[in-house]
Amino acid sequence: MNFLTRFLKIFLFALVLSALGGFVFYLLVIKGSQLSPDVTHDEYVSTIQKAIAGWVGFMMVLSSVLAMVGMRQTVSVPVQDPNSFLYRINSAVASLRYRPPTQTGNLLVYKPPAVQFLGEKITVELRPGGALITAPRPLLRKIQEKL
Repeated sequence: MNFLTRFLKIFLFALVLSALGGFVFYLLVIKGSQLSPDVTHDEYVSTIQKAIAGWVGFMMVLSSVLAMVGMRQTVSVPVQDPNSFLYRINSAVASLRYRPPTQTGNLLVYKPPAVQFLGEKITVELRPGGALITAPRPLLRKIQEKL
């Protein structure tokens, strides 16, 4: 279910940007232009339909790849001193510009910056002797390097 929701977020965001770009292109390039006399209206419409279908297909493939790359992953990290670990994890996640955590018991949740529309949360679950860190793959690698 996580992949589907991430895919839909990315796909809808890409479609909105594509529609905006298409509208601007229409206003700047197509509006007021006349069709060439050797092109019929039906040929013109079928070409536009093929272009839109190709673009939507491209956006679906791109959204799938981006959704897979940004999928959340969980790693277990050994913790000797919980206070030292909390300091290190807070500084590592803060360097990624994530907002400070909300803490519920042993669960810390870091939220993405407001400008990252497609950002995912980072969660840290403290356990005896270790911690489980769940984050998108690229961010998880950065966090592990900084710990």
